[in-house]
Amino acid sequence: MVYKLEYTRSFEEDLDSTLDYLKNILYNSAAASKLYNDIKKTFELVCVQPEMFPLHKLKRIRDRGYRFFTIGNYLIFYSVDHEKHIIFAHTIVYGARELNNIF
Repeated sequence: MVYKLEYTRSFEEDLDSTLDYLKNILYNSAAASKLYNDIKKTFELVCVQPEMFPLHKLKRIRDRGYRFFTIGNYLIFYSVDHEKHIIFAHTIVYGARELNNIF
């Protein structure tokens, strides 16, 4: 069964600010487009196989049921609702950031 994908408000805000940073601060529209397309393609796979990526190793993140995948320098966190068949995209984080300050 294919799951439905839902972006949380925080994911939408994080994605918008990340893409804006790439386009308008680093002046790299190609990188922004690639990141967006890679995230979209990966979520298409996740919707078919929701548990294809691992739970995070940090206990407080794992206890929330957050799985993650990486695209370039970014970590993308999501969770799975098996009863409703929904994938929730929660946040996108630059990989060098300290996750203890985010979660």
